[in-house]
Amino acid sequence: MTSLNSLFDGIYCINLDACIDRKRNIENEFKEINSTVTFITAISPLHKEYTALHKTNKVDKGVHYRCYCLEECKHYPRKLRETEIAISMSHYKAYHKMVEDNVQLGLIIEDDIQFHSDVIEIIKHMYTEIEKCMLEPCIIFCGGRNNPNLSINDLNKFQLIPKTTGVYSNYCYIINNSGAKKLVKHFYPINRPEDSYKRYIISKDILKCYHLIPSIVSELSAGINAKPVFDRLSKKESIVSFQKALATTEKVDVSTIKRNKTVNNISSQPTLKPIQLKSNKKHKTHNSIIRVSNKSSSNKTNNKPKIKKHIKINGLKNNHNIKKHDKKSHKNTQQITIPIPPALPDANITISNSIIINPDVQDKNITKKDTKQSNKKLLSKKRKLSTMRSIKKSLYKSKHKKHH
Repeated sequence: MTSLNSLFDGIYCINLDACIDRKRNIENEFKEINSTVTFITAISPLHKEYTALHKTNKVDKGVHYRCYCLEECKHYPRKLRETEIAISMSHYKAYHKMVEDNVQLGLIIEDDIQFHSDVIEIIKHMYTEIEKCMLEPCIIFCGGRNNPNLSINDLNKFQLIPKTTGVYSNYCYIINNSGAKKLVKHFYPINRPEDSYKRYIISKDILKCYHLIPSIVSELSAGINAKPVFDRLSKKESIVSFQKALATTEKVDVSTIKRNKTVNNISSQPTLKPIQLKSNKKHKTHNSIIRVSNKSSSNKTNNKPKIKKHIKINGLKNNHNIKKHDKKSHKNTQQITIPIPPALPDANITISNSIIINPDVQDKNITKKDTKQSNKKLLSKKRKLSTMRSIKKSLYKSKHKKHH
């Protein structure tokens, strides 16, 4: 039985060091077909290579179109994701390795694939057509959703179809040396995901593209042509997952990557929770009395401020006593204190329809008994007023009837 190594000059698998289960899966796949593979260490957003490159102008950090449609489509512009940049750098390492080693025909795969059981026989059957395509810079994609469970075995059904815009099948592809050189040449700056970058180069007619159908591989993380086996990394949780994965294999200085900025300096002063009390009249900062309606002065919670009859407001200009009487609302309102913390003696106070009062700073002379007594007095005044109003109404009605 021949091996894949007799058909390709180099076979490369992109694998993250922490993904040991995926690496074992690939090793088992190649043992079954009596072949060997060279592993390319994948790059994550926590690698030093990634952080060093991200600081340069080789990565597009702006908001631009990320598709392959030559900027003529209606796709929305966005920023590149960290995982997209890391995947692009990993694939770059693979085809750059091909150019360095002067590999004429290479097979590049990701670590979450499974080969067709007759993969060697299929490639041998298609080899003459593959060689014809490789006369110019060329790439052949070997995946796609066209062979469920890799059940198609008839060799006569396999064929190469030319594609002018490429294929979304980045997990397994055949590429020649001149095609790898084209990808290396136009790689920087990184402004698209890796699969869109390849399709963009193909759409520009820089690289010829063919699609081998039906597919000869299945992707085990996305569940293409097979049931999903491996967990696919979420785009939103990529940083957390990479941290967990690399914890046992590589010590990474996470402090150099400032993702979610947190403030460690907590002030020693207690946080003030202001309470807003609605007033029954518009107020000014000078020469006006601050009145609070009786509805808001009822102490339903312990956090509300205590009420006092004759009070000054400290911290304003020249420490003026703010006193002015309103005949209409004087009976139903009381004056209150707005204490200013000693740390802010020159604070500017703006009084609008709502008054902000600091409940943490209160007058020590005010006790619970005083507040209860004041509340009782307010209630008695309310009752007296209501009775007086009812008597007046009844008298008015009786007089009105006599006149008629």
